Amino acid sequence: MMNAKNNLENLITMDIKLLLVKSITLLYRESALSDKVTNSSDLVGTLLNYIKISDVSLGVYSERDLLLNLKNTVLGMTKNPFDYVYDQEVLLQQLRVNCMHDDKVYDIISKAIIETKDMSESSIKRSVTNLTKDLNNFFIEEQISDVLTKASLTFKNNRDKIKNRQ
Repeated sequence: MMNAKNNLENLITMDIKLLLVKSITLLYRESALSDKVTNSSDLVGTLLNYIKISDVSLGVYSERDLLLNLKNTVLGMTKNPFDYVYDQEVLLQQLRVNCMHDDKVYDIISKAIIETKDMSESSIKRSVTNLTKDLNNFFIEEQISDVLTKASLTFKNNRDKIKNRQ
């Protein structure tokens, strides 16, 4: 049973990590567009409210620290003005510190950021559209999960009030 619980926690952590990576990539790529018509800061900010990170940290370095660092960076990015353009070097330095000992996560994010400068405007727009769809899907799934959880609790706690309809 403990192994299944650890697998579930790893899956949830991976989803959160991926969500944060996609959020950083989306906000960075939006800022790289010459005609800024979209701003996903509100969407990303709303999604951050759904990200729950455990209060328990084991050891000197933990997955929790990485997630909190990345979440705080994304939160900071959502507060930038609509026309903000990121300094690639400064952002990469911040992300290097955020990722601490997780070189894989840093490599994924830095690759997405560095590749942006070689992308055409239409490729960046397509990427922004796809990332926005991914984040919207996560948001919709979380809302559905909330509705089902509330309905389940209501059913469980008020089962005696349901009339038998035979």
